[in-house]
Amino acid sequence: MKRTPSRSGLFVAITTLIACQGAWAQQPESPGGQAAVPPQATIVQATIAQSAATATAQQAPADQAATLDTVEVRGEYIPEPMLQTAEVASFVTREDFERTGDSDAAAALQRVSGVSIVGDKYVYVRGLGERYSSALLNGSPLPSPEPMQRVVPLDLFPAEALQSMTVQKTYSARYPGEFGGGVIDLQSLSIPEEPFFKISVGGGFNDGTTGEKGLTYYGGGDDDWWGYDDGTRKIPRALRDAMDTGKRVDRNNFSNEELAVIGRSLENASVNVLQEKDDIDPDVNFGFSAGYSAEMGDDARIGFIAAAGFDNKWRTTFGDQEQGVFLGDNLETLSYGKDYEFLTTRNNARVNALLGAGYEWGRNRIDLTTLYVHDTLKEARSRAGMDNISGYRVREDDTRWFEREMINNQVSGEHSFGEYDDLKVEWRAAWARATRDVPYEKQIGFRDDGAPPGPARPATCPTRSRSASATRVTATGPTRSGTRRTTPASARSWTRSPAAAST
Repeated sequence: MKRTPSRSGLFVAITTLIACQGAWAQQPESPGGQAAVPPQATIVQATIAQSAATATAQQAPADQAATLDTVEVRGEYIPEPMLQTAEVASFVTREDFERTGDSDAAAALQRVSGVSIVGDKYVYVRGLGERYSSALLNGSPLPSPEPMQRVVPLDLFPAEALQSMTVQKTYSARYPGEFGGGVIDLQSLSIPEEPFFKISVGGGFNDGTTGEKGLTYYGGGDDDWWGYDDGTRKIPRALRDAMDTGKRVDRNNFSNEELAVIGRSLENASVNVLQEKDDIDPDVNFGFSAGYSAEMGDDARIGFIAAAGFDNKWRTTFGDQEQGVFLGDNLETLSYGKDYEFLTTRNNARVNALLGAGYEWGRNRIDLTTLYVHDTLKEARSRAGMDNISGYRVREDDTRWFEREMINNQVSGEHSFGEYDDLKVEWRAAWARATRDVPYEKQIGFRDDGAPPGPARPATCPTRSRSASATRVTATGPTRSGTRRTTPASARSWTRSPAAAST
């Protein structure tokens, strides 16, 4: 609620002055015929006498008012949101987004004290996990598209669609109290003060990814670049009919002929076979935002706003991965069970759109907001090494497709009453849906039965040479050192054998 100046203090001050003047008038006269002046009035008399002497020296007319050349008021600037709140809170404004150039809400919150981001998406407030935090959009709770996470990932919200963010670490009547670390309230764009139209185009690169070799798979073709599947990954009819029976799809419930029909209906090469990409593309992003407002009378205004954006980026990670196992009669010895080298290439595509409309009259306001976010991660991963327990060389290829989508529709209002806005009523109604689709998430394993056991390095994993600093630790592109090793042609042409592959 906006604070208004206090009237009681001014009233008391005026009353005190009048009372003093009345008291002086009621003082008994002195023997000289003048009223006795109380000691408290000495400073006032001296000030008046000094002013009179100065006026006489300057020979100014008695009826002319004194004019001051300059009045300087000094104070400490406190931003308006922080000035109006009594809670422990931090704020990220629209100006902060434009100044720092952060692409989403998660990136912008990294600059807030007491807040850390884990996995580039989940917020930890005061060191507590994301399950102790709460995420809101314009004050309304948000559903999470992640099945094992309570809070919505904040990397879904682009900076182009946000007006500001509030991180509040203490309880208040304004927000629900279901948090232990803090609450993050995202405020979307509202009615603009004046019409505007902006277009943005950008790009980026990573010195360990852009222009270097990486992995990918065909998937849905060109539509994968936008983050949408063209239908290739849809569940085939034969498998859907089997799932509708409510039974586990295996030999205990279906015959071999039925399982063969289901198997043949599944998509094979386009979502299973890894491909080596000789030149990874650079990052690309573009979008636009537009707003319009118009006066609807003496005390009314209407406004519309629209924003949309697209972002596509690639990242390649390579390094070592080890799995330990306890051996011995009492499991007292820790040994390396598996020792892998791995290479992972991820392609992330995100589409977002915001539509808003608002109408305000007098001290009333109503807003309509629709937010749409579609975020897709396409991942190709291969790892190869030694299974020290069995003594065989092994290789595992993974293809993944994570498609997340969120739609939020909201209507809200704000009304103020009283001469000094003594009463303010805020209300909102929202409908939101979050979905997560992970079709054809596969891992295909290979085992070289004919190779003699031993710790020889596999030549089948399309990785680059490891550096000394990256031994036993995942190494990302920017920290890479050493030379790059070209994958042998025999490794690149190794295809899956149905007899040796397992899903």
